Amino acid sequence: MKTLFFLSVLSLLASGCGSILTKSPVKPSISSSNDQSKTSEYITVFELASHRKVQLQFKSLDNGNKLSVIIENGITQKSIPTGHWELTGFENEGVSFLSMNTSKKFVLTVKPKSNVYGGSIVIGCPSIGQDDFKLLKNMKFFNRYPFRSSKSLCELVVGNDFAGVKSSLQKSPNSKKLSLIMGF
Repeated sequence: MKTLFFLSVLSLLASGCGSILTKSPVKPSISSSNDQSKTSEYITVFELASHRKVQLQFKSLDNGNKLSVIIENGITQKSIPTGHWELTGFENEGVSFLSMNTSKKFVLTVKPKSNVYGGSIVIGCPSIGQDDFKLLKNMKFFNRYPFRSSKSLCELVVGNDFAGVKSSLQKSPNSKKLSLIMGF
C-alpha cells in the first residue's frame, strides 16, 4: 500500500513539474556584430591538389586565436572568421609539421561579407617532386613555405589557380553564383 501511495505521489510531482515552465526558453544572442565566433554564410575556398586530407593550423594576427581547418582533396569550402590568419602548421597522416622560422609566411586575409579563395595547396616531403610540377604549371604563381616535424622536413606550396577553381565552382550546382576574391 505504501509503495502504491509513493508511486502515485511521485507521478503527480513528475507531471506537475512538467507544466511549471510557462515561458518559452530564450535563445542566446550574439553580443556584438564583430564576434569572431559568429558563423556566416560567407566561405573560404581551398584546393588541395596533392593529398587526400590535411589539417591546416592558423593563428590570427589580429587577436591571437587559433584555428584548425580540415581540407580534403579537390575543392573544400569552409567558414572562417574575418581577419588575417597566418599558417603556423599542418597535420598530415598523423604527423604534425610546424612552420620554420623564416621571414616568409603564408597569411590568409578573410574580408567581411566576401567569399575568399584561400589558395591551391601542394605538399611534398622533403620537397615538391617532379610529379607535382604539372600541378604547379597550371598556377599563375606560387610560393613555397618550409615546415618541419620531429623527424622530417616538408614543403607546402600555396599557389594561385584562381581561374581553375572558379571554373570548377561554376560547374557545381550548389556554387554556380559564388563570387570569389583572392585572400592572399
